[in-house]
Amino acid sequence: MDGIEALNQLANDSDIAVVLTDLNMPNMDGLTFLGELEKLQSSTKAVVMSAYDDMTNIRSAMNRGAFDFLTKPVDFQDVEITIGKTLNLAEQLELSRHAQKLLLTKEVAKENYYQLKELESLRDSLIHMVVHDLRTPLTSYIAALQSVADMGELNDLQRECLEISLIGGESLLGMINDLLEISKMEADSLELERTGLEISEIVALCLREVAALAGQKSLVIKAEIVVGLLSVYANEEKLRRTLVNLLENAIKFTPDAGEIKVTVEIDGLSTGVLLSISDSGEGTGAFSSRQSAKSRSPAAPAVFTESLSCPSSRAFSVFSMNGPCNS
Repeated sequence: MDGIEALNQLANDSDIAVVLTDLNMPNMDGLTFLGELEKLQSSTKAVVMSAYDDMTNIRSAMNRGAFDFLTKPVDFQDVEITIGKTLNLAEQLELSRHAQKLLLTKEVAKENYYQLKELESLRDSLIHMVVHDLRTPLTSYIAALQSVADMGELNDLQRECLEISLIGGESLLGMINDLLEISKMEADSLELERTGLEISEIVALCLREVAALAGQKSLVIKAEIVVGLLSVYANEEKLRRTLVNLLENAIKFTPDAGEIKVTVEIDGLSTGVLLSISDSGEGTGAFSSRQSAKSRSPAAPAVFTESLSCPSSRAFSVFSMNGPCNS
């Protein structure tokens, strides 16, 4: 193998640690080969061979990066020792480079970590600022709506619109306040406050909140609640928001003059209550999806599920809650 062939081999195989080369070769001499090897920026070490009295070329080879040299006639014991020493150095250099890469990676990771913490701090500051800027005018808006009722008699339609506005405003205020709990959510340490709730009242409030939106499309929303089902143990604000979000989604995908049905029944798979929403919109074919999320409270776990599996309507299996359930 001449110098050109050796360079091609080295370019294609980075695992070669040591090259034994003669100074006198066809096509490319040993000194030129050493210069080209240096250009490759390879970790490969070269050992040159030359005649015993050719010290000038040997010195030139060492100046061009050769690690060691052997003289002719060859002493094979000397070859073994020299190659072993060169391999040992190559291994040490490779370990050193690997350690430097790890150190660099560690420093980059450390820098990225500090940048991430700084971004999180900026995000938290922005959230607090946005919450303050939104909560103050919204609180004033809710207070103004509450005072409207004291200004004089309202007809049934005016009172209904006022109540819907108040419910929507209070729901929005709850969402804004929840922004302050993001850090707890990320740490998976958010504890939900649960109370006994009349499920029929919760459904009625949610239906009133989306009534105007449904009216714009002339939709009919029906509620079917199992007779005798009195209360559940849950977080009212999260329960209302989940139901309203699913109702709004059903309204969005239901054609004008369509129908949406809310069903509340005992969950046959647990001791909880199952709320489902179905609409007369286009179906989802054979596609089905199921998501679940459990609370951390072992005394009253809540399981939220969503499933899509009906060919001619969109049905949502909302959630089931384990806890006190009177019927």
